[in-house]
Amino acid sequence: MDLRTSFLSRIAGQLPDDARDSLPPTYFYDLDIAAENVDRLRAGLPPQIEVAYSLKANCEPDFVAGLMARRTDLVVDVCSLFELELVLELGVAPSNIVFTGPGKTAAELRRAVRAGVTLIVCESIEELRLLDALAAERGQPAQCLLRINPASTAAGLERPFSGVRSHFGIDLDELQVEVGAIRAMGHVRVCGLHFYVGSRNLDAADIARSFHAFREIFQTVNGWFEGALDTLDLGGGFGVPYYDWEAPLDLTLLRAELASLDLSPFRRVLVESGRFIAASSAVYLCRVLYTKQRGGRDIAVLDGGLCSFYLLSDHAAMSQDKPNRNFLMAVLGKSAAPGQDRPWDLYGNAPTGSDVVGRSVPLPALAPGDLLAVFNAGAYGRMTSLSQFLGRGLADAVLLPSAAQAASSERST
Repeated sequence: MDLRTSFLSRIAGQLPDDARDSLPPTYFYDLDIAAENVDRLRAGLPPQIEVAYSLKANCEPDFVAGLMARRTDLVVDVCSLFELELVLELGVAPSNIVFTGPGKTAAELRRAVRAGVTLIVCESIEELRLLDALAAERGQPAQCLLRINPASTAAGLERPFSGVRSHFGIDLDELQVEVGAIRAMGHVRVCGLHFYVGSRNLDAADIARSFHAFREIFQTVNGWFEGALDTLDLGGGFGVPYYDWEAPLDLTLLRAELASLDLSPFRRVLVESGRFIAASSAVYLCRVLYTKQRGGRDIAVLDGGLCSFYLLSDHAAMSQDKPNRNFLMAVLGKSAAPGQDRPWDLYGNAPTGSDVVGRSVPLPALAPGDLLAVFNAGAYGRMTSLSQFLGRGLADAVLLPSAAQAASSERST
């Protein structure tokens, strides 16, 4: 039984027959998978590199708590006051919190200083000045990383976060001019650099090239700071294959390409990952409401879509002039004979043409009441959707029993 079939079987086992007719759009999470993804990523990196979980991918409190309980040594990457308070409440040490984001408010920076967060990432000189002032106001020194915006980006990324047209980070030319003023600040110490060039990269060699380039930039900038920097955050962008024509990230190749990366000068080296850790840990279920045909095409209208899983519509919309960008999908409890799937155009039930769930998705014959399962739904799903549009509210979420809990339950029955 493959992993996807096994996942669906476990979900089916959690659904009483009478619940299937009334199930709202729901995410089913397997936190053991998320924890295993942490281990897989670590195995693809040099052992000195620490992995930080990026809460922006999934900041559901139960998800984060379950992941941290399974991997207690995990560093975290937060981008908001909500996320910061959540990890502090879970007992994460301030030294293991990276606070990123290009537009942190004074309230967020003030709280980070008060909590003793030592890896605040400043993305502009003005933010650095504000952090210095807030630390002075509290009489408590602050420590930070500077996010560098390299002039070039990784090739072929869907969403590059660096380069000339980006609001992220500080240009090297600007930083060189400001080094003297930065070193003269009395209440903030720059301890290292942070990089992040883009999201969902499936090219291991490209990721490694970026990391090697960041190491060289660090060496240059550390010279400007007279050797005072000791921490390097390489970012991440580790991708997962959403579409059936994509290959997974080759972690064996990544480890080999990073073998020559000299990390000896650093006190700490980190990477961050949200999507790679969280995506495959969840399946999203929604219901078929209606089916019809138009122009010879099979169409299904669902009770899900952008209100409960916006990322689906975001990717499907890019299929207009590109290969179909459909997430991997199946129908719970139904399959067609080999070669008998039909191409279905799938739409959500929001009154907008952008609520496209998939185009020409190969599925068995659909009927009202069928439950559509979407894989790789654990990242940028429930918490990043348009849940307030039409007042529909958040989708439901279910944490599946862990393997240990399931085994215990079987022994007791």
